[in-house]
Amino acid sequence: MSPISGASFQWQDYLMFSLMLVVSSLIGVFFALKNLRMKNTSSDEMLTGSRRLSALPVALSLVASFASASSLLGIPVQVYTQGGNQWLWAFGIMPCFLTVTFFIMPIFYRLRLTNAYEYLELRFNKTIRTMGSTAFTLIILIYMAAALYGPAVALSQVTGLSREISMLAIGLVCTFYTSIGGIRAVVWTDAFQIILVFACSLIILSKGATDVGGWDQVWDLAANGSRLPYFDMNPDPFLPHTFWTFAVGGGLNVMTVYGGNQANLQRYGSVKTLAQARGALLACMVMWIVYISLQCLLGLVMYASFLTCDPLTSGIVSRKDQLVPLFVMETMGTWPGLPGFFVASIFSASISTVSSGINSLAAVTLEDVVKPIYKWTKADLSKKSSYRITVALSRNT
Repeated sequence: MSPISGASFQWQDYLMFSLMLVVSSLIGVFFALKNLRMKNTSSDEMLTGSRRLSALPVALSLVASFASASSLLGIPVQVYTQGGNQWLWAFGIMPCFLTVTFFIMPIFYRLRLTNAYEYLELRFNKTIRTMGSTAFTLIILIYMAAALYGPAVALSQVTGLSREISMLAIGLVCTFYTSIGGIRAVVWTDAFQIILVFACSLIILSKGATDVGGWDQVWDLAANGSRLPYFDMNPDPFLPHTFWTFAVGGGLNVMTVYGGNQANLQRYGSVKTLAQARGALLACMVMWIVYISLQCLLGLVMYASFLTCDPLTSGIVSRKDQLVPLFVMETMGTWPGLPGFFVASIFSASISTVSSGINSLAAVTLEDVVKPIYKWTKADLSKKSSYRITVALSRNT
């Protein structure tokens, strides 16, 4: 597929993109070397960091794990085409995050579980636990596939590089640093990558708003075009953009992600104290509101920029998922390196999602498949063996 409007990467763009991949890999190497220097390294170190991680990187990782490339490419387009009611999602996530922080997460934290679905066995029975683990495995595999596809689309539109090569690059980098560095590498790489996403969003917003005449102009054009959020209180559940759809439906979705997902519950258990776990979740809530706000503002800036020439109706692009890459190339194309910075941020969002999935799948497989097999054969699973098996699982997930 050819790049949008003839846009192409310069060497500065490839440098920015490559640096992101290199830094992500080096973080994994750093923690792998630390693991090699530790005596009696076990699967617990790979999957929970021996429960000694700090709250701030865990908070950043909690945001990065589910701030996928799909949301970076999708939320601005939703605002651009349908209006800013996506912003109402922020109203729904606050009570849901507070519920998870003070009522749901402490239960899992005190149980000190590696596999969150062990709770189902404690509460019900082994069969229910197996059903939960199986459902999670299927869902996270599908989710990771979608996360791989999003940045592949973005990269193919600005460079012409095939989607297959893009997805292969993400998969190899994720597998490399996750398998050798464990959850410490995942958490710290997530932290680096979500900072990259926030920084890129702010730069694009600033340049885009300046190009159309400033934020007052953006706001006026959005208001005239009915793109600002409003409270539609219609209770009809079949209407897609009401207050109840975003605040209630979206909020409850967040509660399932942060209150019952293996990847996140694994992170809560990796910090030193329950108070730090609560602090990480509250910080995550604030950062999610900021993240949603940035993406909604980007949609408003895109609307102001494309007001006189809609790329969809004019045929410049054929699909909605091409709008954000097009906007970035038209806004930042004259600044060498910044388009590469954008693609790096898209890849960062995808890599953080996939690496979290790989690590959590390794935890579930170790606890629900490997350990039962060892128990059934009455073989001894040493700490060293569990560590090696965890590395192998991460490489083959």
